[in-house]
Amino acid sequence: MNGREYSYRVRWICPGKLSEVCASQGDTLRINYDAFANTGLDFWKPQTITLEAYTNFIQGDGLKYSTKSVDIVWINVNSDARL
Repeated sequence: MNGREYSYRVRWICPGKLSEVCASQGDTLRINYDAFANTGLDFWKPQTITLEAYTNFIQGDGLKYSTKSVDIVWINVNSDARL
C-alpha cells in the first residue's frame, strides 16, 4: 500500500417525494412505513432505487464510481416494515 486512506461516499436516488427521505440517508438506506406512505407513491407498484458510490481511488474497471439500481415493491406492509 502507498499509505493512502481509501474512502467512499454514497448517494441514494429515489423516485418522487421519496427522494427527500433517501437524500437524508447514509451508507444504509432505511425507509419506514410512515415515510413511504407520506410520499403518495403506490405500495404495490415497483419503485426504482439507485445507489451511487464515489471513491477517492480508481477501481479495477478504471472508474471512480459505481452504480446499482433495484426495483422494490412493498409486500406484507405493516407499520414495522423496513426496506
